[in-house]
Amino acid sequence: MDYNSQIRHAPVLSLHAGAPIAVLGDPIIIPTLLQIAGFFITSPLLDKKSRHILQSSSVREIGKQGFIINSIDDISPETDLLRMKAVLELDFDLFSCTVQTENGTKLGTVVNFICDGFLRINQIVVKPPILRSLSGQKLFIPRTAITRIENGRIIVKDLTLKTAPTKIPAKLNPDFINPFAKSPKPLLSPNQN
Repeated sequence: MDYNSQIRHAPVLSLHAGAPIAVLGDPIIIPTLLQIAGFFITSPLLDKKSRHILQSSSVREIGKQGFIINSIDDISPETDLLRMKAVLELDFDLFSCTVQTENGTKLGTVVNFICDGFLRINQIVVKPPILRSLSGQKLFIPRTAITRIENGRIIVKDLTLKTAPTKIPAKLNPDFINPFAKSPKPLLSPNQN
């Protein structure tokens, strides 16, 4: 799931209410695991004096309609979540991180991420610095390339970035036979028993 297009500001739907009750805010990320522990929530149904959090463990399903939970009781005030206190104190913001290789080459800043259905971050999307970003292409860095996260920096393995070939072969290999292109032969003909 792409954070900017599928998760950011997604509605939170309650099975109990049968309707949207809130909207997702910023993610709360555990930097050592690259896991989303929860989200800050905005809702007209909640007290505006304190921040409220939806823990990832309370999400029953993630669908096209949004994040589905049992009821508004799954959303808690920040002060009630003692287990998340250490993560909240880190105040980790993935989008303020710069990305560089182990040898010190700066690749850019994080502008997006892609996660799986368990809200584990699988890829970070990096926008290169202005001088390198004239082509407008972003870098997609898998979590396996990340070696460590420290003080607003994400360090990745030294990678050799290659551009994909732009030429497309004129002819496909004539020796290749697509088994799905021809209609299948019947196993038995009508005259055989």
